[in-house]
Amino acid sequence: MEPYELFEQHLNQIGLNMERVVDDECVFFRSHQTTENGANVVVVISFYPGKNYADIEFYNIAKLANPLKEEKYLALINELNRSYRFAKVILNQDHVQLSYSLSFDTYEALSSEIMGLTIALLNNVDEIYPKFMKLQWA
Repeated sequence: MEPYELFEQHLNQIGLNMERVVDDECVFFRSHQTTENGANVVVVISFYPGKNYADIEFYNIAKLANPLKEEKYLALINELNRSYRFAKVILNQDHVQLSYSLSFDTYEALSSEIMGLTIALLNNVDEIYPKFMKLQWA
C-alpha cells in the first residue's frame, strides 16, 4: 500500500475531511484552516508515489500587498528561517507560505506523524501570521 493510501485511511479513521487530488506527479490532500490569530490558510500534504518523502505546505499565510514593503517581508522571512530548523518560510509571487519536507523509511506510524507535524506547523503559522499583519498595516 502506498503512503498516501495509508494517510487517507488515517484521515477516515480520525474523521478528518481533506480533499484528495491526483496530478501527474503526486497525490495531495488539502483543506482550508483558520488559526486562532485569524490566518486563513490552505494546508496541502503531498505524496509522491514510489518516493519516500512527503511535503506539508501552508499557502496564503500573508500577501505582500505593497511592493514597497518587500524588503521588510524578506527580512522577517530570513529571521523566521533562522529560528525554524526544518520548516521554511518563503515569499512566492507576493504570497507567504511555509513548507516542510518529511523523509521516511517505514510507513507504520507515518500518518499519525504527518498529522502531528501538520498541527505543530499550523501552530507556527499562527505565531508568524501576526508578524506579517503588523508589517502589512505599519
